[in-house]
Amino acid sequence: MFALKQLAGLSGGEKWASTPRRPGTARVEESQVAAMAQEVSILSTLEHPHIVNYYEQVQCDDGTRAIVMEYVEGASLRERIAVALETRTPIAEEESWRITLQITLALRYLHMEMRIIHRDLTPGNVLLQHVPGGGGGPGGGGSVVKIADFGLATALAGPDRSGGKGEALGQVGTMLYAAPELVQSQPYTHTADVWSLGCIIHEMAALRPPFAASSLLHVVKKIVECDHEPLLTHDDSGDDSGEIAASSGDPAAQAGFSVGSTSSAAGSEGGFSAVSGASGPPLVCRCSREMAQLVSNLLVVDPAERPSIVRVAEMLAPRMMGELERISATQRDLLAE
Repeated sequence: MFALKQLAGLSGGEKWASTPRRPGTARVEESQVAAMAQEVSILSTLEHPHIVNYYEQVQCDDGTRAIVMEYVEGASLRERIAVALETRTPIAEEESWRITLQITLALRYLHMEMRIIHRDLTPGNVLLQHVPGGGGGPGGGGSVVKIADFGLATALAGPDRSGGKGEALGQVGTMLYAAPELVQSQPYTHTADVWSLGCIIHEMAALRPPFAASSLLHVVKKIVECDHEPLLTHDDSGDDSGEIAASSGDPAAQAGFSVGSTSSAAGSEGGFSAVSGASGPPLVCRCSREMAQLVSNLLVVDPAERPSIVRVAEMLAPRMMGELERISATQRDLLAE
């Protein structure tokens, strides 16, 4: 099975080739065509088990263009988080670690081998492909992470191979997950994706984005100041009323404003909306000190002080080895059956 991603904004009957249009509309469509060409150009060079496969671009019967991509049977991480909120069941930490490890492997490939910055890494662009017989539930041992939506991705020129020298300027993706240098239109490096990874890990642990706020201006202010409540750990004590919680009871605190996001196979996170969840008292979420420390290490405002993806992989090396052992044991059990 395949997935088709059509060029947004071109409805049936409108042709790929340039044709006379109302004043002001051609420019928008040309930028959309350019964005699609950029995505095709990047996707066609990528080959990694944790990145959605690109096959070809085709012209449909109605004249529109589409990208033919790998069909990922499962759900996005955004949907996984929504289920956790709806059922009032925090995501198991082992599941979050496995997702984190796979995203890290994909980013290491993008940054180090392909010198590409994703620029729009969000839970909606992290797809969880279910693997029958793998066990572990949605997103856990039975899922394979696939990174999608490279509409804002860019290749970074420069001699550096550690993820920290070459710089670029350009568009910002979904605001809630954008690094401080991106929201301030400053030069950025591969570590912009590392910030986004920190936001995603935080959201898996707390079931809400770290910089959620009631307005775009407030979101930007919180990002630039790295103003977020620290994750609660299992060692923390005290009254739950002061703890970080996921609930639909405070839309102003949980709403997210995003701009410049692109559509993806997983759906867009653009627009202004509150994080939904089941009614009732706030759901208190806790994690290990190891996970809380990792998020703290990644959400560093100064990009020069933020770790490269190579350094992140080194931090996760013990867990990487444990996951490889787990996979090997699972494969042995399956062969024994």
